[in-house]
Order: sequence, then C-alpha cells, then structure tokens
Amino acid sequence: FYQLKKVIKDWELAYVLQSSVTGKVSFLQIWTANQTIISGDAFFAVIPTLEKGYIGKLKAPALNSGKIKIGQEVNIRLTNFPDSQYGMLNGKIKNISLTPDK
Repeated sequence: FYQLKKVIKDWELAYVLQSSVTGKVSFLQIWTANQTIISGDAFFAVIPTLEKGYIGKLKAPALNSGKIKIGQEVNIRLTNFPDSQYGMLNGKIKNISLTPDK
C-alpha cells in the first residue's frame, strides 16, 4: 500500500501542475498539441479569483536585500503613475523566493 502511495506521489510531482492559490489559468503564449515544455519555463499564470486585493511580483537589488522580511509593510510606486499625483500602493510581503528569478 505504501509503495503504491509513493508511486502516485512521484507521478504527481513529475506531471501534475498545482497552484497555491485558487484562480483561473491564463496561458502566456499559444500552445499546440504535443508541444514540449522545457522544465523551468513559464507557460501559464494563475489569476487569483478568491483573494482579496492583488498579488504582485517585485524584484529588489541584491544590495541590502537581507533587510527584506516576511510581514514587512511596503509602499509601491508605479513608474508611469507619479506618486505625487496618484499616490502609492500599500502592501505586505507574504513570500520571499529562495532563488533569484531570471
């Protein structure tokens, strides 16, 4: 029985795509049947449907990045919307990636 559970878990890890949030799948490009996907490539995004607010992905310079902590409140300025005219977005850090993005 435990061997069967292990085989099923291994199969899920290799072939099942899961999201940590409930939402709708939005493909990032057009795909054809039997097209190969390279491990690590982003090919869809999950748009949250039950979350309140927005989820943002931000990049920070490595210098002083050790000061960034989960739960820390942040003020986000948008490049094309001057904060003097439009204000800033307020948020809170929920997750910090263990590895840098491409």
